[in-house]
Amino acid sequence: MLVSGSFEPALRPIAELIGADDILCTRLEVDNGRYTGQVTSTMVGDDKSTALRRYAAHTGIDLAHCTAFGDHHSDTAMFDLVGHPVIVGDADRALDDYSAERLPG
Repeated sequence: MLVSGSFEPALRPIAELIGADDILCTRLEVDNGRYTGQVTSTMVGDDKSTALRRYAAHTGIDLAHCTAFGDHHSDTAMFDLVGHPVIVGDADRALDDYSAERLPG
């Protein structure tokens, strides 16, 4: 499963490469097979946790047994749902406090 603020055409090759079963992402409006530039739904911050809760309820996945990878403070809502949050990269200093509070040492 990929959960990303990006959009499906950018994520599909990655999902196929890693064998992801599904993608939760920002949705863009399509008219006559072309993107209009309008966003129909986002997948950032609380959007991720809302979508993950819904997905887990629908599929029966226990999020306490899941791992989430993120690189931005907006990922903390997603991190709070899973048993194994993993911060990747170190560009977002706002995650320094989160890792001290929540992540295993």
